[in-house]
Amino acid sequence: MQLALEGTCEPCPRGTYRAQGVQVSCQACPLGRITPKLGSVSIEECSLPVCPPGTYLNGTQNSCVACRKGTYQPEPQQTRCLSCPPEKSTKSTAATSASECFNPCEIRGPDMLCDRNARCLSIPETDKIKCECRPGYNGTGEVCSDVCTDFCDNEGVCVKDPQGQPSCRCIGSFTGKHCVEKSEFAYIAGGIAGAVIFIILIVLLVWMICVRSARKKEPKKILTAATDQNGSQVNFYYGAQTPYAESIAPSHHSTYAHYYDDEEDGWEMPNFYNETYMK
Repeated sequence: MQLALEGTCEPCPRGTYRAQGVQVSCQACPLGRITPKLGSVSIEECSLPVCPPGTYLNGTQNSCVACRKGTYQPEPQQTRCLSCPPEKSTKSTAATSASECFNPCEIRGPDMLCDRNARCLSIPETDKIKCECRPGYNGTGEVCSDVCTDFCDNEGVCVKDPQGQPSCRCIGSFTGKHCVEKSEFAYIAGGIAGAVIFIILIVLLVWMICVRSARKKEPKKILTAATDQNGSQVNFYYGAQTPYAESIAPSHHSTYAHYYDDEEDGWEMPNFYNETYMK
């Protein structure tokens, strides 16, 4: 107790003490210590630590404890911390203001807590967040990688289903989950195709040889001079009857048709011009 200005006695405030008959007025506790109640009468009662903002006094442990993430305390020497609004938390412990509360899933840029290919989940019970990689990605959530990275070999194309599960579209003769195995069917099919093409070429070659041989053996056709009803030869050039004498022994002035053989194709063609006459 101490004497107030009004002349009455009043208890010493917290953080001070006064031994009756020893101190004239209340004395402050040692630095960093405080009394648990008003009216302390000895220095031994300065048993509690002075807890600054961002901490609270744990009466059981008789010590200051920092406010955990998701809470804050702007006042000193308090016995509890204040909680952040729902779905918000603090970046670290010992927050001293409500302005330090934020939604960690809304952070963008280099300070993002989750990978850009992850979902950020807030856990109200623990005031913590959880990062989960999206479908089609693997990792811790803080770091996520595409499931198609190095999934297919031998130039196979990786595709994802709606659940994000990868699969390979192999090319050539490769098959299997990762396009590593070689397909025996491709070898068999290739061999069969090659054999069929070879047989076709042989058949065509034999057919061409046979056709050529048949054309050489075909007998030549012999064409005779055309005659009219009287037995006279017809002059193809003028359409008139050929004199009997010329039909027997044509002169070099004769213009009726002669015939010659085409050695190449075996057909005989009429020669409408007398070679001797042309000379």
